Amino acid sequence: MTSELGDNSLPNIIANLLEQGHTLNALTLFTDNKNSDEVLNNSWDLVPVVAHYLTQECESSEIEVFKCCQKLMDILAEQSKPEEVLLQFIEEIETAKDDVKFLTLLKPLEKVLLRVPDKRITSLAWCFNAVTSYLDKIETPEDLGYVGEERLLLDSNDIVTRITYVYGELLPFCDTFVVELTNMSDTSSVPERRQILRKFLIDLCGKPLAYLDMDEYKNTKPKARIIAEKLVESFFTFSCDPFCYLEIESGSDGSDLIKPNDVSLGVMYYLILYKEICVKSVPKVYSPVYLLHNCLPLVNKLLTQEGEFVVEKGVHLAWALLRSVDHLELSYLLLDSKHHSTFCKILSSVVVHNQSQDIRRKCLQILQTYMWSFEHQGRYLVILNLMRHVRHSGLKGNIITQYKEMLTRELPNKQHLSEFYSGRKFFDLLEEFTRLEQKEETDLVDESDRIVSTLNLLRFVLLADKRGDTCIDWYVDVLEEGYFWEVKTGIEMSKEHYRLKIKEVAEGGGEDKCAMSVTVSGRSLVEMGPESKIEILNLSLTTLDVIDSLLSRVKECIIDRRTM
Repeated sequence: MTSELGDNSLPNIIANLLEQGHTLNALTLFTDNKNSDEVLNNSWDLVPVVAHYLTQECESSEIEVFKCCQKLMDILAEQSKPEEVLLQFIEEIETAKDDVKFLTLLKPLEKVLLRVPDKRITSLAWCFNAVTSYLDKIETPEDLGYVGEERLLLDSNDIVTRITYVYGELLPFCDTFVVELTNMSDTSSVPERRQILRKFLIDLCGKPLAYLDMDEYKNTKPKARIIAEKLVESFFTFSCDPFCYLEIESGSDGSDLIKPNDVSLGVMYYLILYKEICVKSVPKVYSPVYLLHNCLPLVNKLLTQEGEFVVEKGVHLAWALLRSVDHLELSYLLLDSKHHSTFCKILSSVVVHNQSQDIRRKCLQILQTYMWSFEHQGRYLVILNLMRHVRHSGLKGNIITQYKEMLTRELPNKQHLSEFYSGRKFFDLLEEFTRLEQKEETDLVDESDRIVSTLNLLRFVLLADKRGDTCIDWYVDVLEEGYFWEVKTGIEMSKEHYRLKIKEVAEGGGEDKCAMSVTVSGRSLVEMGPESKIEILNLSLTTLDVIDSLLSRVKECIIDRRTM
């Protein structure tokens, strides 16, 4: 190490002694009363010299030097000017390259913080921010696709082990300040300290801890779950209201100083509302509707993260919030918030694109529950906007089926059917349900889920609506001239196309042409053998037959209504 100070300066002498491994001499100089003023006033130069050896490499190869530097750092923490040495410690933590240095600095950092006068509350915030900044840089594990009890194996993963070890060492550091705060008499600084510590504990629930599995399997909890429980319990030791952040807009002036980041806050609420950790300590003044409405931005944030486990926490938080309002009918006015439309878009994207089948299934269930949570106008608006946004035929088919189920409940039981199931508004939905972007040239096999659901809806309405409450008879001509003709023409064109391809493959000719030109339900025929190609093409013909049969039944229902 080099220094601009004179050769006889204490920092240079200490640097030379440590470099030569003369640890006893270095420790003697540090504790010599003659050098007490230097230790008190020159932490700016001494801390970097000592911290240089607080690394994993030094711990492995020069353990005596490492242990000596630990003692020297404790002396600096106890004897140097607290405001100055604190800034040095923060800088060393922020630039730490390995966990050994980070964790070794925690104890002296704790000592300095306890020496800082109450008036320097900002120093506490700076230190906590340095800690969370280091944690944020830690690598998170990749998705391995484990399910059920298999996930307990993740505790032996190197990255997971590293994260849980660091957090395990960090918890006593947190406890020191929790205990200090609970034992403090009421002073002007207590509310600010509480605010800073509360934010810190919640921020610790974010990256990287948020990216680990926290589900329990047969009464066995993964290490991350145990750590998370301790953080929540520590929070409730001195604070009773975790929802006080909900009305603080992220990005507003000063919000970053008092409000935890959205991922951390979302995970904290997941632990409280879904895992029910300390849930009995939560104030009962918050209505389920308020929590749903104001927590949706956090759900959206979790659902858009990279990583299976953090997305899963967003799924579970959404489920807990919706479960709490299942006895209510939400007002359509809530949908004026952009967070609701964003939630629908993100959720539908997860349903279609997420790699985990379990997450896709749960998100579909949540989307259905969400639609049913509103009163009639809200349901109508959600379905209408989903149909305009969603591109996946299978999901569109499911949405149409949900609307059919709503009609099934309403038609037989209501003397006066809601306007959202009849007349102009009903026709607006039918227009969305029956829209074929390419008209008769649409890939009907690819769109089969939506078409089948639409035809089933139409057949149900034509059979069940005896009184004409839906006014479906007014829309029949539009269907016959547009949708029915497009579907029937498309069926005939598609059947001719698939039969030609089957013939080409069976005769052994045109295979390359077939492979390049045919994609069935998103599956390319490029690398399939002749038998597999013919099987897929025949399945497509069967799908077209099903659509044709349903279309014929719908037309029969129309004829029957006209002869009534």
